[in-house]
Amino acid sequence: MKRFSLVVVLFIFVSILNASFVVLDELVKMFNSSIGETITGTVHVFNPQSTALRIRVSQADFTYNANEENFFLEPGKYHRSNADWIRFTRVHTIPANQSLFIPFSIVVPNQRQLEGSYWSVFVIEEDVELVPRPDELIVAIRYVIQIINTIDNTGRLDLAFRDVVFGHDSLSMILQNTGTVLINAVVRIDIFDANTDLVARYTFDENRVYPELERRFRFSIQELRRGNYYAIIIVDCGDNRMFGHQLTFTVR
Repeated sequence: MKRFSLVVVLFIFVSILNASFVVLDELVKMFNSSIGETITGTVHVFNPQSTALRIRVSQADFTYNANEENFFLEPGKYHRSNADWIRFTRVHTIPANQSLFIPFSIVVPNQRQLEGSYWSVFVIEEDVELVPRPDELIVAIRYVIQIINTIDNTGRLDLAFRDVVFGHDSLSMILQNTGTVLINAVVRIDIFDANTDLVARYTFDENRVYPELERRFRFSIQELRRGNYYAIIIVDCGDNRMFGHQLTFTVR
């Protein structure tokens, strides 16, 4: 398993004033794809410095677990990787105070057995050799851009709710994608008291859960008084596709 050290992995926008370069683009690129199709795209990068800048683009497979740990693996090795489908140039020079659109293409294999969603990531960083002195810590800024292909009219959508745990002031659960299609879900939990009155509602917007992977959700129940409650958990996957789960619990 390959891990990056001395790195800040960025899924958020970085201030131009504090960065050697900036990605001015979506950090998640999703493509509905047909078998055998060729797709083209670009990544918009800006150099705010007064001198030219060399950047390097590489690939990795990306996965994670319910403990919110991310893993970056050798590209093309994960069984749902699309890294081998992607063509791109690895090293680019951006003139001072100018933008560059890094082109890439995705050649979806002409394989009828392809089903559901496949993904990998671009890793974009300054092309320098970092050799810190013993008393110096150098942090390399890297952008991670997810590239996702979902094969049209294929795949299975399915979810499982598991490991529902009640703590002193919180409720947590794991949402597991047991299908083959990426889910971009809105998760909502409604909590009712013994009189069936709605007493709390929590919503988590746009949560990507990849096939065969899982994500943990936590809900605060600090404001609930002692008593018996029941909760309805709704996962809205769009296009009128919903999953639900009902449970009861007691606050003591």
